[in-house]
Amino acid sequence: MSAVVYDPPSSDFPHLAVFKMPDGKILAEPVSSVKEGEAFIDKIVSEYLRKQANGELNND
Repeated sequence: MSAVVYDPPSSDFPHLAVFKMPDGKILAEPVSSVKEGEAFIDKIVSEYLRKQANGELNND
């Protein structure tokens, strides 16, 4: 797993929170700030770890 919050290239664009799952899938979310992006990533990681611990992940 890896994650990052990208700064926007200009004020016309939002920050972008990006999370790469272990299977290579990418989740990306436009956010209004680095803090909001970090909160998005924390939520995704927590949910992923919960599902992993409960054996709920689909290993397709």
